[in-house]
Amino acid sequence: MYHLPRTVTVPTQRLALAWTLLGAVGVAHADWPASPTMNVPVCTAPGAAGFRRAVSDGSGGLLVAWTDTRSDSADIYAQRMTGGGVAAWVSNGVLVCGGLNDQDQAAVIGDGAGGAIVAWRDMRAGPTGDLYAQHVTASGSLAWPLGGIEVCGAVNEQANPVLVPDGFGGAIVIWEDNRSGVAIYAQRLRSDGQVMWATDGVRLSNATSPQFEPNACTDGAGGAIVVWAQQSNNGYDVAAQSVDNAGFKRWGVSGVLVCAAVGNQVNAQLAPDGAGGAVLGWEDYRAGAADIYAQRINVFGLPHFSANGLPVCTVVGDQRWPQLASDGAGGAILAWQDERAGEADIYAQRWSGSSGARLWSTAGVIVCNATGAQQFPSITRDGGGGAILTWEDMRTGASDIYAQRLDPLGARRWMAGGLAVSSAPGSQYQPVVAPGEDSVAVIVWVDQRSGGSDLYAQRVPFVITLDAAPELPASVSLSAAPEPVRERTELSFDLPRAGRAELVVHDAAGRRVRTLLRASVVPGRQRVAWDGRDDQGAALPGGVYFARVTLEGRTVASRTLRLVR
Repeated sequence: MYHLPRTVTVPTQRLALAWTLLGAVGVAHADWPASPTMNVPVCTAPGAAGFRRAVSDGSGGLLVAWTDTRSDSADIYAQRMTGGGVAAWVSNGVLVCGGLNDQDQAAVIGDGAGGAIVAWRDMRAGPTGDLYAQHVTASGSLAWPLGGIEVCGAVNEQANPVLVPDGFGGAIVIWEDNRSGVAIYAQRLRSDGQVMWATDGVRLSNATSPQFEPNACTDGAGGAIVVWAQQSNNGYDVAAQSVDNAGFKRWGVSGVLVCAAVGNQVNAQLAPDGAGGAVLGWEDYRAGAADIYAQRINVFGLPHFSANGLPVCTVVGDQRWPQLASDGAGGAILAWQDERAGEADIYAQRWSGSSGARLWSTAGVIVCNATGAQQFPSITRDGGGGAILTWEDMRTGASDIYAQRLDPLGARRWMAGGLAVSSAPGSQYQPVVAPGEDSVAVIVWVDQRSGGSDLYAQRVPFVITLDAAPELPASVSLSAAPEPVRERTELSFDLPRAGRAELVVHDAAGRRVRTLLRASVVPGRQRVAWDGRDDQGAALPGGVYFARVTLEGRTVASRTLRLVR
């Protein structure tokens, strides 16, 4: 069985005047330690905390749900960590469900008001497992009946729940169901716990082929877009369905096939495209070795590009464990575990949802290729068009947690090799990153520094510094008119203070092709024309380009430019 890591992203808050330049003198939240050997405990209770899911709480903090064996059986616990690194609920977590037999496979989303909705597999009625859910309020109390709401109690096993917000404080639950062959089902729970669709859920595909390991994202209108692995004569394919807030299947009774190429296509991930569809990425074996492919599906379930997707990375060696986050422009930033050099490293690529082009270096950009293995990445948007990533890192022999931030052009913004998030004694593994505030994230992982299996968390970067000139904003608006560019466009932006400024155009691979401005400037509106040519005066080919403004070496604005020939 393939197990899909899932990271849910939500809109981030702006952090005015904040910069994430490491090593500079600055101020940090008092409750977040500034050392990778410290970190903040989420749960250190006796027994094992088997981490499962974590998402943003919408206020710079984190919601975590896990399977916990502090009692004789496995139970479900949850905790909210504030943006200041403080446990908001009872120490070592709220007991969400401690019923008969085992409860495991916890999934969690925010309720939009600081609380959480948690779903899990529950063996109270027998060894095969049903699905239950509970609502934990912002104060840490249980809003639904003790023991939770039954989501599905059909015969045989229901497993691997995934949650998507329904836009009204409730949730859509998606799971793998074995009541009559293995298929994907869904159910909506209202914010008060009322089950809204048919008893035991709606089957998302009538296809008779077995369907495994669902993943899902919001459609932006209260519904969900769901993707899964579907068995075929060729191995496993990627299939998808869109279900609205009333439980209506938008993409036909059996959904759509996203990729039916030869070989296996597994570990499918997805993110909203901002227009009612989704961008998908998966691990693809059509050429024998593992590669990364992607596709964009529109609101009608139609592929935006050629059938079976477009390559993201097909270099020698295996590329596995794809993770993706929306780039905010209809495309995605994908990260993966890459074995082109033998031992696993972390690479990433930004993929255009409009053209299908790889916007960074064709083979991807290096996130980390330190000695030892780097594996199992997790990724989230950084709020500025880039991404923050975390991974398990074996450079010291033990498993530690590292992180890196990539800007919209694929440049690494933190130290080479990544930021050491946790290098405490023992092993740290299974990291998941969720967005905090702008350009800030919170990471949670399973930790064995005390010999057991605990949960710890850390905000990255450790230090948030205020710029020496406080009037410098975190971003500056960069406009271009006309756009798309055919013969000429005027780029304009307002600078709040004097300084050394640059305006540079990069191509889709991130190469600098035209320097439009490099000078000391006075405050106010700056206007610079671009004629679609490079620094040598040669006409550039049509395609996607990027303009970036820096002030005193810091990026303050960037935007996409489409050049039409």
